[in-house]
Amino acid sequence: MKNLISSKFVWAVAGLALLLATVAPAGAQTMTLRAEVPFPFLAGDTQMPAGEYTVKLDHVAFPHVTIECRTEEAAVILPVTVQHTDSAQAVVALGRLVFERYGETYVLRRVARPNNAVVSEFSYGKKARELARLNPDTDVVTVGVE
Repeated sequence: MKNLISSKFVWAVAGLALLLATVAPAGAQTMTLRAEVPFPFLAGDTQMPAGEYTVKLDHVAFPHVTIECRTEEAAVILPVTVQHTDSAQAVVALGRLVFERYGETYVLRRVARPNNAVVSEFSYGKKARELARLNPDTDVVTVGVE
């Protein structure tokens, strides 16, 4: 009986340790950034207005980014399709939103975290794929985040 209780206690402590090991880093995987975007843009297939934005990177349950306009009622959640370390880039103090510009239309493609070389990329929405097909020339435009 004593061995049974000791065995259950050991398994309970091991389970609790495993739970704490998976929950504790989760909070560290969420980051909130702020940006002033001076132009309207596409985020996925959602048209977003120019304005002040809160960008929340959340990689706890599933990798995604929530983009919310603070000056107008507009928000979108984008799944992160690729997350990688940008080895070609030095770690920069400021993060950035990276847009591709097709004519007069801007498309959000990446979010780079401040003080980190990790970059989260998004898939092209249907509208952006069509723009890329019709306008092979593109410019890259960055907006700094706090």
